[in-house]
Formats: sequence, C-alpha cells, structure tokens
Amino acid sequence: YNYVLLDGRRITSTQRNRGRNFGSCLIYSEFNEEGFAGELQIIFKHSQDGVSSSSKTLFGFVRWMKRSMMTPLTSNRFIWDDFPELGIETWEYNAFAPQDDPEYPPVVLPIERIKCQVARGVFRTRPRMWVTTTLDRVLCRLV
Repeated sequence: YNYVLLDGRRITSTQRNRGRNFGSCLIYSEFNEEGFAGELQIIFKHSQDGVSSSSKTLFGFVRWMKRSMMTPLTSNRFIWDDFPELGIETWEYNAFAPQDDPEYPPVVLPIERIKCQVARGVFRTRPRMWVTTTLDRVLCRLV
C-alpha cells in the first residue's frame, strides 16, 4: 500500500518515499503504557484462509527509534517535563532499537495501533540527538 489515512493525515511508508523526506513516515504508538516513535517502513495486508476479519486488517513494519535519556541542557531535567501534553521526547540520533528488544513494541503493528504522527528534529549538540513531538489532535478549551 502507498499510504494510510489517520485523522485526515496521510501516512506513507519509507519504502514508498525512496530517500525523500521521511516526515510523513514518522509515527507514534503506545506499548506497555509508554509512548514510542518510529519510522513506518512498509504497509501491508495479510489474509488468512478461514478468518474473515484478517482480510480487512492492515499492518505496518516499524523501525522504532532508540530512546535517549540524555538532555541537551546543562541540567539532568528536561525543560518540557512540566508540559507532558506536548509529547516531546528525545531519541539517539540515527539509532534504532533491535527488532527483538522486549522493551520496545513489536516491529509488525496493526495500523489501528498507530496513535498519531510525530514531527522530528535534530539537536545539534554533542552527541546529536533526535527530538520528537506528537501531532495528535487534542481538544482544548480556552477560558
């Protein structure tokens, strides 16, 4: 499949982007009550004889970004820790979790388990690190 739609946003796979910007391939999912960001590599459907619902389920193969506990700041605390609703996380630059790491979600994921897309930037500190923020839609009311 070339893409899936989630909340009106087009999510593509890195397989279809062929070296272009991966912005539309970056996803967020939850596993064991913890959030993870990754690159959606492939979108596929797997059908199984005798299982009618299997023909409707789309899956994604995901490379999960490796979490970083480092901070680009001089303190050990992140400035955005006071604002968890922003969904800001840091990841090791250009590093991905091993496919069999039990601390990370499985690499094959039903598409409906994708919560939203993420935006990714680079902290140009030493060492470099990725920073992401979720792009989910949150209802808010200004008073």
